[in-house]
Amino acid sequence: MPLARVMAWLSCLGLVAGTACASDQAPSDMAVLLLRAADLSWPPPIPFNAAFAEALQSSSSFPVYVYEETIASDMLSVVGGSRLLFDYLTTKYAGRHVDAIVAVGDAALAFVRQNQGMFGAPQIVAVTTGIGATRTEDGYARRLDASPEIGKTLDLALALRPSTRHVFVVDGALRNHGELEAEVRQQMARRRADVRLIYLKDLLPSELDARMAAIPPASIVLFLRQTIGENRQHIHPLQGLSHVVRASKEPVFSVEEAHVGRGVVGGSVWRMETVAKWAADATRRTGSSPKTRDAAVAGVTSSILLDWRELERWNIPEARVPRNSTVLFHPAPPLEPERHDGAAGLLLAVVVVALFAVILVARRARVRAQHEALRMRDRMLHLARFSAMGEVAASLAHELSQPLSAALSNARVADHLLSREHIPVPELKAILQDIVNDNRRAADVIARIRDMVSRRVTERARVDLQEVVRAINRLLASEAARRRVSMRLDLVPGALTVEADRVQLQQVMLNLLLNALDAASLSEGVGREVHVSTRMSDQQTAHIMVSDNGPGLPPGMEQQVFEPFYTTKRSGMGVGLWISRSIVEGHDGRIWATARPGGGADFHVTLPRLPAEGGS
Repeated sequence: MPLARVMAWLSCLGLVAGTACASDQAPSDMAVLLLRAADLSWPPPIPFNAAFAEALQSSSSFPVYVYEETIASDMLSVVGGSRLLFDYLTTKYAGRHVDAIVAVGDAALAFVRQNQGMFGAPQIVAVTTGIGATRTEDGYARRLDASPEIGKTLDLALALRPSTRHVFVVDGALRNHGELEAEVRQQMARRRADVRLIYLKDLLPSELDARMAAIPPASIVLFLRQTIGENRQHIHPLQGLSHVVRASKEPVFSVEEAHVGRGVVGGSVWRMETVAKWAADATRRTGSSPKTRDAAVAGVTSSILLDWRELERWNIPEARVPRNSTVLFHPAPPLEPERHDGAAGLLLAVVVVALFAVILVARRARVRAQHEALRMRDRMLHLARFSAMGEVAASLAHELSQPLSAALSNARVADHLLSREHIPVPELKAILQDIVNDNRRAADVIARIRDMVSRRVTERARVDLQEVVRAINRLLASEAARRRVSMRLDLVPGALTVEADRVQLQQVMLNLLLNALDAASLSEGVGREVHVSTRMSDQQTAHIMVSDNGPGLPPGMEQQVFEPFYTTKRSGMGVGLWISRSIVEGHDGRIWATARPGGGADFHVTLPRLPAEGGS
């Protein structure tokens, strides 16, 4: 799945998706659906959503209800994925009116475009990326021109480093259409003629290392994006940035707020709070009278953001820093020496009182932080389950279509029998029973999908690991058949009972089996196989092993595969195994991988085993 676009040049516009209201009367309330693409790294989802909701509610004279949903971008690319998401949203919000949809990111906007009739005819607010033109080709959404921010960042870099003779631009993406290169070259041509521009486009990390090591003195680096990994797989934008700032021998500048504080000197950026308020203003106007709605929405003002630590590192004097800049991580000025003992005693008393106050509130703050961390972790797990289900959406749609098609055929036969003069009642009863059975099969498929993607709180109970394995095996049976991979179960007799959250364990098994299916699918010829076995390592430990006969793990990578954002797949995010490790370790268990001698890999999971009910 493609990750966050590093160039998060954002804009917002309220678009009329239906007819305008006939009267100037303001609405009694407003319901807004905030639909966000899961692969965006900026704006950060939790603070952006909170700032948007607060700005919208505080500036509206009527009650506002904000609903939040996140969609996996790769789900829209599989057959039936968009329809599955459409059915999920319309079912969840059935009976609720939705006045406006705020689409954050290109994937969310694409989904809204495909389903313009969802929830009737709501207004549309787009938070989209763009450069150059302020309106998309189909005229559907306006967007803010990011060209000035590139120019302002170049001006800032040249002002902070006036001796610059070379500007190296890093622009690496798997699908690079060249629009950034053309814009940067045009912006640079308007500036100093004695500065040479070197454009590093679509390089591998190793190639980028070599170029960074050879950068001459009196140079600067403008980082736009680097999402290409060593094997030409998609990597996280912040991972690419970390690689560049570590290798560069000269200061690095950027046009994105999220990069400041990660080794970047700074740049002209759009602040998250400003974008959120602008989006809220556009959304609020969609619910106002036509005269108010047609009024212009104030533009997003950029800010110069700098990292004081990087200014110190590259010996950039403070006198060169523009007055309207925001400098982060600046140390507090030292206190002047006290002239009287009395003042020192007063300061000590203030410190003691403050220390007692901190002690009194520390526990409450710690509890709040723990609750927030658990809430964010549960949300991350839900998004990961949604993404994993997107990978098998096509197979699930096929599995669902079979019983529905059978029920339709039986209904047509029954209709034909009813038209006869002498109705064969026994045959008709059998056909009706078949229709009931087909509908139960379809309901089972829908229940399995709903169980995996619905939001829920963590609930620990007695869970049979064997049943978890069987449930995920049934869920992926159609996907395995589609990939021509044989799935074989080798389970110990009886139950392997653990105390755990059942859905989280299903998520671990889903991640492991999807990875195994991906690996086995790469095996050439016949004999593609995934093998799942269970056993008891001892009386207190349950053991699951998932094996495949794919190409196997690279040497020495057995531990690295569990690190965040590490992946060997072109479309992978690199978070599935990381999340699986977090879940297993949260259940006092252990997960690890080993390479198989004849090719393939084994993934092991052990969990503390509970004694059987009524026995040992």
